[in-house]
Amino acid sequence: MPMLEKGGSEAKKAHATSIAITLPLSVISGLVYFKGGSLDFSQAVKFIPLGIVGAAVGAMLMKKLSNSLLKRIFGALMIIAGVRIFMK
Repeated sequence: MPMLEKGGSEAKKAHATSIAITLPLSVISGLVYFKGGSLDFSQAVKFIPLGIVGAAVGAMLMKKLSNSLLKRIFGALMIIAGVRIFMK
């Protein structure tokens, strides 16, 4: 998302574009992991319904957020993720 914003996209379009780019990459990665025997399909199936609901709610919520607020939320999540990684 930050790279797309630096390229001139507004925050909402950058986020949507990032998600669209991620989808085919995730499918390909999932297939490679599946073929290699690394995918625990029974675990993955448990998370798919919640992921679908979360994606739909997130997309609807994003329509209502300003670009400024979306950037702040994304920044806060990046900081939280960084701190969690650092603390492990």
